[in-house]
Amino acid sequence: MNAAALQKLQADNKSALADAAELQKLIDGEKREFTPEEQAKFDGYLDTVEANNKAIKAAEADAARRDRLEALATDAEDSAGRIVGFDADRPVEGAPGSAGDDPHSFTVNAPPWMSSVRCNKLVCYPETPQGLRTAYTVGMWFRATFTGDDYAQGWCRDHGVKFTPAGAMSGLEQSKGGFLVPAEMVQAILTYRNLYGVFRRECRVLPMARDSMTQLRRSSGVTAYAIGPNTEITASDMAFDAVELFARKWGALTKISSELAEDAVIDLIDIVTEEMGYAFSQKEDDSGFKGDATSTYHGIKGITHRFENDSLTGAVDLTSGENTFAEVTAASLALVMAKLPDYAWARDPKWYCSTVCDALVFQALTAAAGGATISEVVAGRPRRAYLGSEIVITNSLPTSTGDLENSAMFLFGVLGMASTLGDRRTIRLKLLDQRYGELDQLGLVATTRFDINNHNLGDGTNAGPLVAGVGN
Repeated sequence: MNAAALQKLQADNKSALADAAELQKLIDGEKREFTPEEQAKFDGYLDTVEANNKAIKAAEADAARRDRLEALATDAEDSAGRIVGFDADRPVEGAPGSAGDDPHSFTVNAPPWMSSVRCNKLVCYPETPQGLRTAYTVGMWFRATFTGDDYAQGWCRDHGVKFTPAGAMSGLEQSKGGFLVPAEMVQAILTYRNLYGVFRRECRVLPMARDSMTQLRRSSGVTAYAIGPNTEITASDMAFDAVELFARKWGALTKISSELAEDAVIDLIDIVTEEMGYAFSQKEDDSGFKGDATSTYHGIKGITHRFENDSLTGAVDLTSGENTFAEVTAASLALVMAKLPDYAWARDPKWYCSTVCDALVFQALTAAAGGATISEVVAGRPRRAYLGSEIVITNSLPTSTGDLENSAMFLFGVLGMASTLGDRRTIRLKLLDQRYGELDQLGLVATTRFDINNHNLGDGTNAGPLVAGVGN
């Protein structure tokens, strides 16, 4: 049964119950018993409701069965080909240790090109033949470079993966600070960063061909005037100002146990990829949303910092006394929405808030209003939204349950029209084999270059395409 059919059943129920109540009110008002015709009509109303309720419950059960079937089918598909363990006594045919001397051998659905390694469920590399091959390639490079594994070195040579054994590095190469890792790992970090990071995903991303660049921004336009016969037209011109971007360098360094690197290299690669992708996406989100112009954020002024300090019209004070998330009312949210200019509504504005704000404001108000309808439940979980506008979650926005007076608590509008992220260089990685030698650890350095400019948040007179609700 589709959503339209369910809605009709609900409407029929509402109508039948209303008719039954009206008839009962008539009988009670006249202080008499039902006539046979009235009794039959009243019973018919109730029978209709009971029949419709049975149909609705049957539709819910059918939807639940379908969801269960889909979930089980998905699990079965995901597990097919998944590497779930290893067994030293059952190595892959043709792999090192086929006589039983290598403990790192796939035994469950291993693709034919993979051998002599183990791994668990991956996070950053898809569990598809191509995804597993990518993780395996990086793992083989790592083993060939740092553990001196003969099989890994042979595999890299056979498959065109360049590597330099740690002990064979020249003094010149060592002075450069380590080994550049394969592009496959860099791409996995970029993919995970783009998946997790909210600011990069929502704002305008502008590739930078040089260390600094200036982008023209339209600040005012041509004006049309009403004119009469023989009347001179008032001249008006387009005006532009500059949005400046500077390629700022960001870096992360972590240490890896050499024993872990040897024992579970693909798991290690997956963990490091996840951590590096998360670290850079978190720094982008923190800088873009709450950067306070200090060196921690390379001087970037985040959106909340500007709304709290630059006297912008788009900083909307909530109703007096509303300075915690639990106190925010639907009326105050409407005030924030009303401040957004008309042109921004054409670009599908969104709410931007933390998980705490979402739970205590938007979900609480939605639940108080009745929550999801039966048609939404049967059709599937509704998207996270409030009054038709999507809710985007980032914990770079306030998460405190306490007093947030004069703080930008949440945002509403179109981030892509308000902010630009200048992307100068992709992520570069280096593995250091000497720096932590006395600890028998390896170092992994990741660097990138980007800048963020929140340039279109309006001014003291006009609101921009992104506005904020400020605790009052």
